[in-house]
Amino acid sequence: MIEAARALRDGANMWVDLEAPDEWTLMLLGEAFNFHPLAIEDCLHGEQRSRIDPYDGHIFMVLYGPLLNEEHVFVGSRELAIFCAPQFIVTIHHLPMHSIQNVRLRCCRDPENILGRGMDHLLHTIVDGVIDGYQPLLDRMEAEVTGLEDAALNDPESALLERISSLKSELLQVRRYITPLREAVGQLARGEYAFIGKNIRPYFRDVLDHLVRTTEMLDLYREQVMGARDVYMSALSQRTNEAMKTLTLFATVMMPLTLISGIYGMNFKTLWPSAENEYGFWIVIAAMVAVSAGLIYFFRRKSLL
Repeated sequence: MIEAARALRDGANMWVDLEAPDEWTLMLLGEAFNFHPLAIEDCLHGEQRSRIDPYDGHIFMVLYGPLLNEEHVFVGSRELAIFCAPQFIVTIHHLPMHSIQNVRLRCCRDPENILGRGMDHLLHTIVDGVIDGYQPLLDRMEAEVTGLEDAALNDPESALLERISSLKSELLQVRRYITPLREAVGQLARGEYAFIGKNIRPYFRDVLDHLVRTTEMLDLYREQVMGARDVYMSALSQRTNEAMKTLTLFATVMMPLTLISGIYGMNFKTLWPSAENEYGFWIVIAAMVAVSAGLIYFFRRKSLL
């Protein structure tokens, strides 16, 4: 830290990246670069809202990158704290970040192109890399939302509702990290800080447009998920109504048959004293068949069957 402070006094530009620093390291960092104690405290505690805080001589920025599994499912976030000034950028993160690793590799391959063009250009590269990390997630969500709508129409199974709830929760989580970032990047795009040069502001505006499109896509996906849920509930209700209609028609057909068979306990001799018992049984069966056929014909005429 002492060497970094000396290099700053000599007019050098630098990028310092710290991964999982302890409290003592952050305190030394704050003393070497004259960071505000509140910003150092935010780095220690984590789970801050995406934002930009201006301090004397530097700004403090917090943003979040996505943590995706092999299927590009959102499983968490990675907080990135950035101290930025005309001569330096200090990035702090407690867990590895793929976007930061990519920028570091680019710096090793071509330091003049990444670091030699100014700290505002490096800040754009870092912020743009973090936001680009959301793109695989958005692509997967788009495909999954389309599949949900098709499944809700063609195969409304019970497992579909679980998929809908899971995707809805994922969309809300991602939007919670993306939405506050728009205002922070908007401040950089509008040139509210002097060290952001005029030549780099259009690049930040491009990042802002990307964030706006991302937010709009998240809102659209959420509406489609809610629409898929409504389609699922309607299809489920229709299937239930069809089953209830079938059961009701079956019960309606059986009711007169139960009435016929229950009269006098099927005492055929009492019903038809002049008839032999064996003829009485077949007469009742014929009556049941006739009543059933008449009811089925009536239901078909009324388009109920």
